[in-house]
Amino acid sequence: MRTPLLLATLFVVVIPTRLPAQSAVSLQMGAMTGEYASAFELGVRVSPARANTVGLGFSFDVIPQFLSEGALIGLTDLSLAGTIGVAREVRLELRAGGSALVGIGGGGAGALGGYHVGGGVVFGLNGPVGLRADYTWRHLHGFEESLALPSLTIGLVLHH
Repeated sequence: MRTPLLLATLFVVVIPTRLPAQSAVSLQMGAMTGEYASAFELGVRVSPARANTVGLGFSFDVIPQFLSEGALIGLTDLSLAGTIGVAREVRLELRAGGSALVGIGGGGAGALGGYHVGGGVVFGLNGPVGLRADYTWRHLHGFEESLALPSLTIGLVLHH
């Protein structure tokens, strides 16, 4: 049970203090749906903060329902992300890149790789806090089949 607490502390305290000013850090939660099941996801997203720029984006979401079974299952994305200023405190973010579904537990580990495309809207608030809503469509490749995993998340932007 210490692992989730350690990860949460890392995401909230350490990561925002180590990123340059042009990066936005968001805590996010949402739902991932697939052909066989749907699940709640909880994680962090780092993306370009300035309007009308292109940069790298990264997200990592854990599927908490598996923690009680002794497994850590997560989705990770590495993106080329671009932001477009739509209004004074509103940005549109478009992104595409590589994705992985990773799992550790029961004495083993594994991963499925693939790609994703997605977008989001970031609403700035007065000060360093904002809100965001994102949609990401992932296509992962297994040994004999492929898997589509779209997700819809909302988040609190802590540093932008």
